[in-house]
Amino acid sequence: MLKGLFYRKEEGITLIEVIVSTFILLVAIVGSYLAFTQIFIANSSVSDRLVAAYLAQEGIEVVRNIRDTNWVSGSAWDNLLVTCPSDGCQVDHKTGTIEGSPISSLAQYNDSVPLRIDNNGFYTYEEVDSTPTKFKRKITITSSDADKSDVLVDVMWADRGQSYSFQVEESLYNWK
Repeated sequence: MLKGLFYRKEEGITLIEVIVSTFILLVAIVGSYLAFTQIFIANSSVSDRLVAAYLAQEGIEVVRNIRDTNWVSGSAWDNLLVTCPSDGCQVDHKTGTIEGSPISSLAQYNDSVPLRIDNNGFYTYEEVDSTPTKFKRKITITSSDADKSDVLVDVMWADRGQSYSFQVEESLYNWK
């Protein structure tokens, strides 16, 4: 008889149980949302770094192409390369080629001019039929001696209020 006096059979859900289960569900939903947000941001960051790496390598290849074009045309191997200003220059895939207009010097780097992407997916500085990107590429060429030039390509961009940079350095030689 005393046992029945202290024992009560509960039916239904108490208000405290509802609040606790709602809190647990809310924590799970918010945690999932934050995790997906971080994954999205990380994916965007990795994509930008990959594009920057390709743009930096392309900068090296363009400078190498100018050197090789000089050899083919019979010019000095560092023709045009010595015209890169000490504070940097900007070139794209057409610079120093048959497609590009004839030039006598490399364009000086301008921090306010971003790379643009044209209708064919190529990065360029031409404003016709192209869209500006967040990337800027600065190429610095220094000659350490008569048969060697050091090329530094710096690709810069800003994302979510933070500045990023990717650099590639290579030495070019007059091996011909």
